[in-house]
Amino acid sequence: MLESDIAYVVRGTGSTGWADAVSVAAVAARTGRPILLTGGDRLPERTRTALSAGDIREVVVVGGTAAVPGAAEEQLRSMGLTTSRLAGDDRYATSALVASHGLALGMEPAFLWVASGGQFADALASGPAANWRGASLLLVPPAGAIPASTSVWLKEHVVRVEELQIVGGAAAIGADVERELRSVLVGESGG
Repeated sequence: MLESDIAYVVRGTGSTGWADAVSVAAVAARTGRPILLTGGDRLPERTRTALSAGDIREVVVVGGTAAVPGAAEEQLRSMGLTTSRLAGDDRYATSALVASHGLALGMEPAFLWVASGGQFADALASGPAANWRGASLLLVPPAGAIPASTSVWLKEHVVRVEELQIVGGAAAIGADVERELRSVLVGESGG
């Protein structure tokens, strides 16, 4: 039986569904909220059973309608649940929204963990450690410029971030991305 009154629902299938799940993992662990999975327009029986068996009253859907279709959210509402959605234009924007959500719930703004949004391994492995520190976890692209949504999040919280933990090696997060992150957070020149 689920002991929380709030649960997260994320896409649990396909090659891209992992991004929203790992983005919310540290927040869910820190707050004791379960993460439940859906695979499309209909909620799986196991998810419906879990939602019905516990004290869940509210569901936060993580990801856009391409990840968790509106029909699945409507099914949640038909079960008598209140829903809200954390969704950006892409996985990076959703990750930034989840990080802000976590801060609003008491995650520690001094610690920031960053993992690649290109592959799931480092992001998945970093979730428990980020939770242990009470840290926000942001996904960034493996190379190139950081997305505007990530940059905006960093600039909004720069005065509160004291420690940046970049997860994975240079193949996971390239030097250009690391340089830009540090430039925004600590004013390093990137040269």
